[in-house]
Amino acid sequence: MIDGKVFKLIESNFREIVMKRILKSIFGGAVVLFAISIRTTMDAAEKDIAGYWPLKEVNIGKKSPKI
Repeated sequence: MIDGKVFKLIESNFREIVMKRILKSIFGGAVVLFAISIRTTMDAAEKDIAGYWPLKEVNIGKKSPKI
């Protein structure tokens, strides 16, 4: 038979491990979503600045449309 104290110790350790795993998975998911949203925003900014012209076609000497 497992002694009551030992069982409580195992139970508390198990609970702590489970909580850490849940927190890691939630936090990891949030970080991934944040990275994806940043990447999407950067792609959108590269393709079209305020609906006028792509970044790659912008030259410093060119007149740019007023925003």
